[in-house]
Amino acid sequence: MAYKSLHMSNNSFSTGGANLSKRGVVSSVLETLIVWQTRASMRRQMADLDQDNLNDIGLNASQISIETQKPFWQA
Repeated sequence: MAYKSLHMSNNSFSTGGANLSKRGVVSSVLETLIVWQTRASMRRQMADLDQDNLNDIGLNASQISIETQKPFWQA
C-alpha cells in the first residue's frame, strides 16, 4: 500500500498534488464532524420510532435495527 506524505508550507498543506489551506482543512474537518453528529442523532431518533411511525415512513423494525447498529462514521 502506498502512502502519500503530508507537507506543510506557507499555511497550506500539500498531499502530493492537492494543496489545502489550513482554513480548508479545518472547514472539512468541521463539516465531517457535523455530518457524523447529525447521522448519530438521526439514528437515535429512528431507534425510538413506534410501529405506527415506521409504517408511515415505509420501514420495518429490522431495517431500523440494521441502520441503528451502524457506527456514526458509516453511511
